[in-house]
Amino acid sequence: MRHEDYMRQMEEGSVHSPDHYTQTNMECKEAIEGMLGDHVVHAWRANILKYIWRYQEKGGIQDLEKAQVYLGFLIQYEKDNETWR
Repeated sequence: MRHEDYMRQMEEGSVHSPDHYTQTNMECKEAIEGMLGDHVVHAWRANILKYIWRYQEKGGIQDLEKAQVYLGFLIQYEKDNETWR
């Protein structure tokens, strides 16, 4: 599978926007971001670790894809805010 096809599949699939997180006008991610503000990066880092930690025993590739989604959030946040210096 080409990388572009893989990324499109991730964006359209259950990893990126599962139905149980999009039941209302606001995604769960947006509610958490609103509640935690800039501290949301700690939640993303925890989720990255959680999904990588358990992928072999529980969710396999899907857990790695979930970790990748949270890593994407973290990378974008760091690019936008340059807090890593």
